[in-house]
Amino acid sequence: MYLFSHSILNFNLFNFLRYFDLGAGLQTEVENLALHLFYMTNAKEDIRGDIAVMRRAAEKADAEVGEAELEKQRQVREALRLGCHDLVQPDIIIHY
Repeated sequence: MYLFSHSILNFNLFNFLRYFDLGAGLQTEVENLALHLFYMTNAKEDIRGDIAVMRRAAEKADAEVGEAELEKQRQVREALRLGCHDLVQPDIIIHY
């Protein structure tokens, strides 16, 4: 005599196949998520590199602005020393 009836075996086989399909679906979802994580990690590294480049460019621009301001002050001092007061803009205040 059989331990399980035919209908119970069919039901268990159906559940097994259904869970097997669910497992395959989960495996596919895990693979898709892993691929998405890979792409996001690469994108994060690209963006991090872009931010570093922008930061260096901003620092360089700040340094160039500072150098230009110092050069302008030097030129104003030289113009004042030479007596060219009409060439010096009135909004520039030089502290000696």
